Amino acid sequence: MPEIVIGFVIVSIFIFVTVVIVGIFIFVIGSMVVNYRRYASSPLIARKARVIGKRQCVSGGMNTSTSTHYYVTFELRDGSREELVIDGESYGLLVEGDMGTLHSKSNWFKRFDRESPL
Repeated sequence: MPEIVIGFVIVSIFIFVTVVIVGIFIFVIGSMVVNYRRYASSPLIARKARVIGKRQCVSGGMNTSTSTHYYVTFELRDGSREELVIDGESYGLLVEGDMGTLHSKSNWFKRFDRESPL
């Protein structure tokens, strides 16, 4: 009889843990979809800006794959600053001090059109 109770407890714990893990997975995927829809429906905004800083963050380790995230800080005409995550190609083309038009959707970087110096 005690073996049946122990088996029932083990199965109950397994089911509970499975339900919790599936619930967390559904919550994370759902929040990603909601955020994507919110950002995708945002208007494309064009603003005059200047590149004032660049940085990159490398994660990973010796025996694992690495990933690099690129960030650029823009100073807008009103003096406010905005740091955006950008792709590696755009990161390589920008230089601190560049002036131009920043195109973004919410906090998504779309492109930066550099003004050519005269």
